[in-house]
Amino acid sequence: MTLTSQLCKVFEFIMREALVTHLENLHLIYESQHGFRRGRSCLSNLLTFLEKVTKAIDDGLSMDVVYLDLARASVIFVLIYFLVLVFQLFFSFSFAI
Repeated sequence: MTLTSQLCKVFEFIMREALVTHLENLHLIYESQHGFRRGRSCLSNLLTFLEKVTKAIDDGLSMDVVYLDLARASVIFVLIYFLVLVFQLFFSFSFAI
C-alpha cells in the first residue's frame, strides 16, 4: 500500500459522503435506493423486494419479475463505446491525411 492509494481512498470517501448527503437533502435519491446508502445494503434491498412479492402473492395478485445483470452489460457498453471511439478516430485521421 502506498500513501497515494490511501489518500485516494480518503478523498473518495469524503466526496461520496458529500455527494450522497447533497442528493439526500435535495430528495433526488428515492427511498427505495439501496447499496451505497448508510444503513441500506443489497441484502436489505432483496429483503424489501421479497416482502413486496410475498404480500402481492398473499393478496392473490400476480407478479412478473425481470432481472438485469448490469455488471456484465456495463462491460459490453464500455467495449462498444471503445470500438466506436476507435472507429471514429480511425476515419477522422484517415480522411485528414
